[in-house]
Amino acid sequence: MWASEPHRLADYNRVDLDLTHELFMRVLRGEPLFLGDATVVLPLPD
Repeated sequence: MWASEPHRLADYNRVDLDLTHELFMRVLRGEPLFLGDATVVLPLPD
């Protein structure tokens, strides 16, 4: 994939980074994360 279509891998990584950043910001703001049919709020470390 990397040799034949590097742009697809780069596009995927860009989307993954955007989603990861949004999840991180939700944790910092104390907002819920939705995992399947469960809602989870992760505590911040002390």
